Amino acid sequence: MEAALTQVIEMAIALLMAVIAFWQHRRKQEVVAFFDPKDTGVTTPPASVPSRSWTMDDATKQWLCAGHSPDEQASLLQQVADAEAQQKTSYVVSVPSGYYEIEYGLIRGSGKA
Repeated sequence: MEAALTQVIEMAIALLMAVIAFWQHRRKQEVVAFFDPKDTGVTTPPASVPSRSWTMDDATKQWLCAGHSPDEQASLLQQVADAEAQQKTSYVVSVPSGYYEIEYGLIRGSGKA
């Protein structure tokens, strides 16, 4: 009885390992297909970049203004609004106490003056 039970458990484990190996092989093929597409032709970029790519959200604006005087906050927000009106994806905003490098609506770097 124990030998039969051991064989059943071994078969179940072998089946489970075969299913896992099949799944891993399939996932590997999907990853390879993603990074090595069959179509290597050059695609044309879109005519315009969606605004969500270059606009700064409200939470980032709050973070940008944290610790600055009201005058500096107004200046920072005005510089961001001007850059967004020009649809810039990368720009620098500055005030007397420091500067911020902005890229795609996110703070990429900063420094003190």
